[in-house]
Amino acid sequence: MVPLETVFIGLVIFFGLVGMLRGWAKELLVTFAVILGRFIELVFWQFVPVVNTSLKALADTSPRSWFYIRLGIFVLIVCFGYATTKISATLGAKARKDKLQDGLLGFFLGLLNGFLVVGMVWGFMAEPKLNYAVWNITAPTSDFARSLVPYLPLGWLEGEALFVAVALAFAFVLVVFV
Repeated sequence: MVPLETVFIGLVIFFGLVGMLRGWAKELLVTFAVILGRFIELVFWQFVPVVNTSLKALADTSPRSWFYIRLGIFVLIVCFGYATTKISATLGAKARKDKLQDGLLGFFLGLLNGFLVVGMVWGFMAEPKLNYAVWNITAPTSDFARSLVPYLPLGWLEGEALFVAVALAFAFVLVVFV
């Protein structure tokens, strides 16, 4: 059995390599898609009354179903982020003349995206009501893995930090991409 933190680190490195191949402009749009996915979940969860009551009831009665709904919505939005638009292709073509810089920045943004995407999924699984009860995954046993859980994006990408991240993402898109 492979420890959860090993899978996490391996997937983050894989996302970094994908980011190196895609370039920084496309990876930045994926970062914004992850932030948008978390924002949509938070807005539905806290501010839409009809959805709020039904989602809270689902989370209380069937945590596994709630996990799959959260995961499905999040993965769908992230997939739209990876299926980038013509804007990022145009900007990426301009940045391609400096391939080393583009690849290196894409690698680091890919690492960030890997941390955000895989960290969100890990955070979904670590919810107290679910407690890793999907896919035969056992809860982390090492001190390193348990020390990682508070730093996963689900724990800090909420409230004011999330609203600031959404505002910065929109400002960046308006200034750079449009």
